[in-house]
Amino acid sequence: MAFEVLLVALIASFWAGALPFGYWAARRRGVDIRKVGSGNIGATNVFRVLGAKVGLTVLVLDALKGFLPTWLATRAGAGDVEAILVGVAAILGHTFSPIMGFKGGKGIATGLGALLAAAPLTLAIAFPIWLVVFLITRWVSLASILAAASVPIAAYLFGHSLPAVGILAATAATVIFKHRSNLWRILHGVEPKTAAAQLAPELGAGVPQPRPHSGRTDGAGKAQRSSQT
Repeated sequence: MAFEVLLVALIASFWAGALPFGYWAARRRGVDIRKVGSGNIGATNVFRVLGAKVGLTVLVLDALKGFLPTWLATRAGAGDVEAILVGVAAILGHTFSPIMGFKGGKGIATGLGALLAAAPLTLAIAFPIWLVVFLITRWVSLASILAAASVPIAAYLFGHSLPAVGILAATAATVIFKHRSNLWRILHGVEPKTAAAQLAPELGAGVPQPRPHSGRTDGAGKAQRSSQT
């Protein structure tokens, strides 16, 4: 791929990645996603705050931001390193979006799309790691961190060039760094887990809420009920 074509592809990929679909989807519903939940504009926070339908839509759109530019680059003749660079540009656009004041998501969904186009065998290792860790712990953040850490290792084992592996390692380190607040919460036991109940929107009515604790023990409650019969 000619240098000029690669440069255009990198710029276009960065700006595709910078499109804040999570923020826009929430604003359409009158919500500033930066001020609720974890404050992140990525698909996980959107899922928790606005529900599965909106969250999954944002997940697909964020993944496409990484997939489409990288896939087009490979179709245009990009080599191993060039395709990965285009994918990384989309991830950086997502995590440091100029539209959002150089803030953004944490790059997991966009990285998934980029790997699907540039290194599908590597994704075939990273995604099962994400899935297993998530199913065991229910922590999306921990699953994402461990999956990101596996990417350069898997890429090396599948024969990607050393420069490509180095680029992936640096990108994985950036993604993990973006999760530093999650790591702190995990270590202190306050990181929220994603449960089935969070499939419903959490902003409006209709979500069953725990009944307030009465302050009585079960025994006291039974005694009071007995006295009223």
